[in-house]
Amino acid sequence: MAVDNHFHDIHPEDQTPISENREFIVRNEGANLHNFTVVGTDISVDIPPGHELVWSRLGAHLKPGLYHVICTYHAWAGMAGIFIVTK
Repeated sequence: MAVDNHFHDIHPEDQTPISENREFIVRNEGANLHNFTVVGTDISVDIPPGHELVWSRLGAHLKPGLYHVICTYHAWAGMAGIFIVTK
């Protein structure tokens, strides 16, 4: 979830593991346009307020590994996260 220039549930210090077989949803519940960019990949998706990015299976988009994500609009405010795609 993206709210107040912050990615909830994928805090950088937690390095949250997420199974490659799980559904993956990034929901913008804030009032500002946000972006979900996976650093080092071609994935960069704008998510307007009240909308969401939905992947039915995370592994269809990202191989197992550690990923850094940012909001290109709010990276300056610390809107970043880290998660680990697991098998």
